[in-house]
Amino acid sequence: MRGAASPGRRARLYVAPGLDTAASAALMLHHKGVGYEQRRLPPGVHALAMVRLGFQSLGEPALVHGPLRVQGTRRIARALDELVTERQLLPADERCRASVERTERWGALFQDATRRLAYCAARRDPGEFAATIRPRTPRLLVPLAVRLAGAAQ
Repeated sequence: MRGAASPGRRARLYVAPGLDTAASAALMLHHKGVGYEQRRLPPGVHALAMVRLGFQSLGEPALVHGPLRVQGTRRIARALDELVTERQLLPADERCRASVERTERWGALFQDATRRLAYCAARRDPGEFAATIRPRTPRLLVPLAVRLAGAAQ
């Protein structure tokens, strides 16, 4: 890994496939020149996998590189900027950086709102929610995912 403390070690990126956050984290790693392997978690039950993997919260994506364990695209960006100083992800200019951070906070609120809508949909019509996640979720996990999403409200 170029510019990092442990050059021979590959990072592991845990993602739920199909989510924009997974693509964002992968693009950050690529931009920084960080070698990584992507581990796909089953949609709908990826939160349980995060707990099983020993992370502090249910969120994804999550990055592991040596002792570094970070969750969420915002934290991943900051950790990568510290780890690899070339090609910064965040602007150095204070005003520009403040603007980026305001936009990140707004995006997080928007993402939470859309997640709540999905949970409400799962509660209102579990069958439709199951049909939506079925193409990307192992068949045996669909009932569990529907139950968890409906209970998340």
